[in-house]
Amino acid sequence: GCLMNERGVAVIGGRGRLGSWFVEFFRGHGYDVSLIDVGDQACPKEVVSRNSILIFALPHRIAPSIIKEWGNVVGDDHLVVDLSSVKSRVFEVCVHFSSEVLLLHPMWSPQVKSMSGQTMICCQEKEGYHRKKAENLISLFQSADVRLSYLSVDEHDRIMSFIQVASHGMLVALGLAYSNSGLSIAKLASAESPVYRMISSMIGRMLSHQSEL
Repeated sequence: GCLMNERGVAVIGGRGRLGSWFVEFFRGHGYDVSLIDVGDQACPKEVVSRNSILIFALPHRIAPSIIKEWGNVVGDDHLVVDLSSVKSRVFEVCVHFSSEVLLLHPMWSPQVKSMSGQTMICCQEKEGYHRKKAENLISLFQSADVRLSYLSVDEHDRIMSFIQVASHGMLVALGLAYSNSGLSIAKLASAESPVYRMISSMIGRMLSHQSEL
């Protein structure tokens, strides 16, 4: 087989919106990026033998099963990075790997140009395991001026149920109430104070996202 490239990064899910964001980020920082997507005839063994960092940018429903499949071929000189929005099932899979593991959740929309000033959640991985590659990657993100927040896997999933589910539910309900009111958006906007204008802009921002999100 070919020699592993220490600056080789494979982004699995690299044609999705988040995946392509990270493909651009790593290319911009001088990494050799391989882009692998669902449906590609990529051989995990071959990809793993070439790239030292494997980034999984997958929807949370399919992330655990695909990571498990690829995890069968990773070695202890690899770093597996998961970017999905639910961590507990991924953690159950990754805890058995011999590689380093980093569970990250970038809290920004792929429409954002840079991670500067944005929040990224980093979940604790296997206790006491060597973290050289993980630390190098975290240093890279810190140099890009991201705000890192460290949470346990359980804390992450519990907090996301409020930040991503409850708050979105509130905005959807308010948006539906607006739309069923029979009032024009212009009329509603004409009476809004700055705080309500902010809420309306959050509804607009949420409606601009892909519906499956």
